[in-house]
Amino acid sequence: MDHTRLSQHAWDFLSHKLFGSDNAWITPPQKLFLWNSKGIYIDYYYPNPDTKHYVGGEQLLGKRITTVLPQPMAKGVQTMVFQTLDIQQALVEYYELTIEQQLYRVAVRFLPFENNVLGLVNDYVHLEQGGTSVVRSRVVRRKKKQVQ
Repeated sequence: MDHTRLSQHAWDFLSHKLFGSDNAWITPPQKLFLWNSKGIYIDYYYPNPDTKHYVGGEQLLGKRITTVLPQPMAKGVQTMVFQTLDIQQALVEYYELTIEQQLYRVAVRFLPFENNVLGLVNDYVHLEQGGTSVVRSRVVRRKKKQVQ
């Protein structure tokens, strides 16, 4: 990889700057991901280590979004990474993801960060769904909005 991972201190500093007392109205993310211009995971951070995740930790590093996430979510996230880099503005995307009969609504805020994209992720759990234990996803809606 051509990227040096951010230290715990750097992630804490960044989180404090983005979500500290001056920005208390912004929901802090449950997960932070850093993708390069090719849509490859180059870093991650879970502010709360007990946070549940689809695939997490070291397993992500060096992998493409499209090999980690289920379709069409993977294609949507990858597209948003490319678009964020292209327009150099923050974007927001919403997804639904069903894992083991549990429906999650996922909000991802995409922010340009140096020559990479920072993904700020919040999951919202919904009532259990019937059916088999399959992983599926869909894009709920796309909203272009500047995240402050």
